[in-house]
Amino acid sequence: MIQWGLIGSLTCIAFITDIRHCKIPNWLTFTGVWVGLLYHGVLEGMNGILFSVFGLLFGLILLYILYLFGAIGAGDVKLFAAYGAIAGMEFVTHSMVYAVLYAGLIGITILIVQKKLLQRMLWIFHAMFSFLIMKELLVFQNIPQNQMLSFPFMWAVVPAIFTYGFSMKGMI
Repeated sequence: MIQWGLIGSLTCIAFITDIRHCKIPNWLTFTGVWVGLLYHGVLEGMNGILFSVFGLLFGLILLYILYLFGAIGAGDVKLFAAYGAIAGMEFVTHSMVYAVLYAGLIGITILIVQKKLLQRMLWIFHAMFSFLIMKELLVFQNIPQNQMLSFPFMWAVVPAIFTYGFSMKGMI
């Protein structure tokens, strides 16, 4: 239960700072990493530290891939590294999958509200056709600014954390 308290606190603070300032501060993510390492080191010794380090690296690498595509910010990457240090690789994997699914739902909802869903779907069809049939590799490297959709990833992370917690049969 201590892990869930740490994850919950980290998530709440990250959500508030991301919504208010569009940034997840380094002091928060680094504190999460150190608390995770210390917690597991004290409880389980070297095995706990290894659990925490592997979780940290897994979260860092997995979310860095999304960062490279411009899907998330660096603060989100460091936040998931902190999640990994606190709760391990399994938590990072499930939470990230849920967060990506929620981000897709949020994005579709935003496009429906803005009445841009059809326009976006046509652009995606054109881009996929250009890539697959015409072999135009640059179509995804030069995405027009009007085709970019942006919102705080924490909008998707918060329900993802709750979904994973509830799927663990009463952990939350």
